[in-house]
Order: sequence, then structure tokens, then C-alpha cells
Amino acid sequence: LDSSTKAPPTQRDRMDVDVAADLAELRTLSTSCKRPRVKAMLDAYLLQLEAVIVASKSTTVAATDVKSMDVDPAAAAPVHMDATVSPSTCPVSEAAHAASESAAVVPVVEQPPPAAPPAAPAAALPMPARIASSATASSSEAVKYTTIPSYGWDQDSYGKDPNNVYVYLHSFEGIGEHKDSVHCSFTSNSFDLKVLDFKGKNYRLLVGNLDKEIDPAYSKAVVKKNMIKISMRKVKGTYGYDSWIDLKSKQTGLSKDKDKDPGAGLMDMMKQMYDDGDDQMRKTLGGGSALSQWA
Repeated sequence: LDSSTKAPPTQRDRMDVDVAADLAELRTLSTSCKRPRVKAMLDAYLLQLEAVIVASKSTTVAATDVKSMDVDPAAAAPVHMDATVSPSTCPVSEAAHAASESAAVVPVVEQPPPAAPPAAPAAALPMPARIASSATASSSEAVKYTTIPSYGWDQDSYGKDPNNVYVYLHSFEGIGEHKDSVHCSFTSNSFDLKVLDFKGKNYRLLVGNLDKEIDPAYSKAVVKKNMIKISMRKVKGTYGYDSWIDLKSKQTGLSKDKDKDPGAGLMDMMKQMYDDGDDQMRKTLGGGSALSQWA
């Protein structure tokens, strides 16, 4: 075969071209953007797409290096000690081959490993402290709760590992002296905070359909002197930790497949910005060739 013949573009090549085009258009939108929050979201997604392109190039270079190696398949094939080798294909003389066939096979007796010394007696472990769970937080199904009306949220900066999302509740003066009254349970896309019998009332904050998936095993509620802080661990995707647009997702039932095309994720985010933005934002997004269909 002629090695100079150029192979047709693969699906990975076409995806790289699409991502590069999205990246160029996203840089244009970020440069013309005036709203700080929207610009921050665009810059964060710019970093994610750049990571996609770097990872794709690394994979392509590694595959090219392997294909360029001139390896003789016969030389690389493993040699089995019990295989029958023909004298005509072996550099050993026919007499030596006959002598090797007539040689006695000496069995190898495997010696048992030496016995391990007896283990020292383990020290007595301290009794674990009992931690109240959400299942025992309320002793009755008839408990009445007051919904916590307000809270704030934040997240770690892009690139920090591990990466968390935080929820702050500041309307609990003196809660540090009632830590046993605070209980919080987590699922992969929700959290349920309950504060029992605090100043004569029961409080609750239930938030479901979080913007992205979290890891319940590394999520917790921290009770401080006059506030409650909820820390939720983000789930790391293929290209790192995603930046959250909001605490609660506005797109119910949205597929959160971590292996989906990054370009499709960019289009979903841009469409949400177009739907929720003001006239100036829609005019800016509607000017792009990929977004004009939403106008």
C-alpha cells in the first residue's frame, strides 16, 4: 500500500473540528459579553472545551506513534515453552533437536511458603460514637416543618480538586449550641436538611433536581456558631468538574450522561442562556450561526 495516501477523516476528527468551531465562536461571545455572570460562565466553559481539545490531540499523537513503529509480528509473538518446533524451521541442528526430545523431564516440586509468625493481639478499639441519621431525625410522621425561606450558595473555582458546592443558611442565631438538632441526608441529585425543635419550631430545606450530580458519601452539613453550611462534593466527569449554572436545574429530566458530546453540552447551556436572558443577551446569542434558529 502507498503510505502517502491520506486516510479519510474519522468520526473523532470531525468531532474535533466541531469542538474547535464551538470554541472559536464561544471566544467571540465571551469578548462581546457585558454581563459579569454570563461572561464567567462562558469563560468556564471555554476552559472545559480547551481541555477536550488537548486530551483529543494527546490521544491522536499516541495512536500515531504506535502505528509508526515497524514491529515484526513474528518477532513480537510470544514463545510458548511447550510448543512443538519443527527442526526445519529452528536454527538448532536436527541432532540437537532429537537429543532435546529424548531428554528426561525433571518435575519441579513447589515448596510451600514459610509459615507466617503469629500475629500480635490487636489493641482494643474505642467504642464508635453514635451519629443521628435522617431516619431517626423525626420520631413521628406528623412533625410539622417551617420551610427555610432563604439561603445562599457558592462553588469552588474551576480546576480545584476536589471540587464542592456550598449552601449557606445564616438565619440560625445560636445554632452552634444545638448541633444535635441538625440532620441532613443526601442523594445523587438532592439534599434534605432538617432542624428539629430550634426555638420552638422545626425547620426544613428540601432541594431536589440539583444542577449536576453529587457524591453523597463525601457530602455533609457543618454546624457553626450562628449558621449552617452544607458541603456537597461534585462528581468528576471525563474532562474534570463541571461548573454549576444554578443550584437547582431548570431543565427537569435533563440527561446528565457524563460521556455525551461536549459540543452538545455547550449548545444546551447556550440555549438555556438564550431562554433566560434579556433582550440584549438574546440579540447577542441570536447573531451566531449556531443559535439563530432559536430567535
